[in-house]
Amino acid sequence: MRKLAFPLALALMLPSVAGADEADAHYRAGLAFKQQNKTDEAIQEFLEAIKLRHDYAAAEFSLGVTYKMRNQLQDAADHLEKAVKLQPKTADAHASLGMTYYRMGKVDDAQRELDKAVEINPNDATWQSSLGKIYREKKDYGKAIPHLEKAVMLDPKDAGALSNLGVAYRQTNKIDEALKYLQKALELKPDAADTHFNLGVVYRRKNMTQEAISEYQKAIQLDSRLAVAHYDLGVMLAQQKRNDEAIAEWNQYLDLKGQQDPKEADIVRKHIKELGGTPH
Repeated sequence: MRKLAFPLALALMLPSVAGADEADAHYRAGLAFKQQNKTDEAIQEFLEAIKLRHDYAAAEFSLGVTYKMRNQLQDAADHLEKAVKLQPKTADAHASLGMTYYRMGKVDDAQRELDKAVEINPNDATWQSSLGKIYREKKDYGKAIPHLEKAVMLDPKDAGALSNLGVAYRQTNKIDEALKYLQKALELKPDAADTHFNLGVVYRRKNMTQEAISEYQKAIQLDSRLAVAHYDLGVMLAQQKRNDEAIAEWNQYLDLKGQQDPKEADIVRKHIKELGGTPH
């Protein structure tokens, strides 16, 4: 997990010694507890600081981040929203709020906050990577690719950014670029099932059948519940007339996704029957 440096802008909002010694003491105690992963104690100290000073942006920020650490996402969002309202030019607060929204499934809100974060500070690789991933998931590749390229430039060893950039290039039919970045991602993180799957798709697009099959198999070895890998592997095996193996992969797909996508499941069952198999 990326450790957030305490924002300078928020640091400047620490209460003065004369005006809020007690709030400041609670806040600093909260930071100490947070660094020790004593989140219960940290939360209580931050709450005491906020009770004593209602416009304490730094305490709101740290409290929100602590709740996020505990996966109490609504509480995290509530306090990070207050931090952003109190200090709207603080990139860390916008980024933390954006990441929280993303984990809550509020993708548009996450995009908005991360857009603000990178506008204030464009040189944070994690924020650029996260924003690029969101745009890629929304199929807005024209925005996804520049953010992911920036992330990779800032941190060439970010396997997630490399993988997402490779997928974005694949989805815009830039297959050679996709191949390059997916291979780099796997050099850094060879146990990433999704990346093996996406590299398999690239090999399939390049008519490199054996390489595609190998990558799909690696993806499944790493994550046997990756339904789309079972489906694509079945397609490749059927093309090679390895019918029994293809039927087995497609039935695995049905076991994993058959009830979630009935229309696709019917198509797969038809393929299985065409090969002389019995669908699950």
